[in-house]
Amino acid sequence: MDSSISKACTVDGCDRPRISSLHCRLHHDRFKRTGSTDDPYPEVIERTCIDCKVIKPAAEFSKKGKGKWGQQKYQSYCKPCENERKRARPLTRDQEERQKEYRREWGRQNREKRTQQMAARRAANPERYSWQSYKNHLWKKYRLSWDEYEQIFVKQGGRCAICDQFLSDPRKRPAIDHDHETGVIRGLLCDPCNKGLGHFRDRLDVMRRAVTYLENAKSKTVPIYRYEFMQTKRNCGQ
Repeated sequence: MDSSISKACTVDGCDRPRISSLHCRLHHDRFKRTGSTDDPYPEVIERTCIDCKVIKPAAEFSKKGKGKWGQQKYQSYCKPCENERKRARPLTRDQEERQKEYRREWGRQNREKRTQQMAARRAANPERYSWQSYKNHLWKKYRLSWDEYEQIFVKQGGRCAICDQFLSDPRKRPAIDHDHETGVIRGLLCDPCNKGLGHFRDRLDVMRRAVTYLENAKSKTVPIYRYEFMQTKRNCGQ
């Protein structure tokens, strides 16, 4: 008889080496503890989450390692509840940095997969991701949080700070008017008013001359240069 087989555990299906006359370490300890070599901890098929109180398959729970007698152990919370608990739990600065670095590294290594995931999410909920992109734009470019943006919007009554027009068109979001030298947010404007300030290059002297020009033009029925141009055109026609 083969010596390796003769020294194997006598329990069916176990090929561990024997430490006693019949059993391996696992089955020897189990027999001493319970009086039987049968597994006192059968494989877990279902568990009840202690948070949502729902009976779920064992695959819905994260593994927790092995017990003293080799049984598989699982977390008390199902995976969705555990993820919610992790999101609600404040992270330390080191944890935040490690999380950001992991996401950046994963994104660099899985660019195509990440692009496909984001495209699928935007297609499933375009309105949500459209506004989310706008929120990210506000923070990245102006360091303006969404709460601060809403405070400015409410303070202006939902109107343009210059022409007093309602800023309620969902297709055209308000322009963030800011000082290009200091970066200070001045208010929310409609697109025409924002472009107008841009064309005037925020120069008060130029805007004052423009106001004077328009006021003087209103007092004349036909501007002189227009009158002279019309007279010249008639003379040329003769």
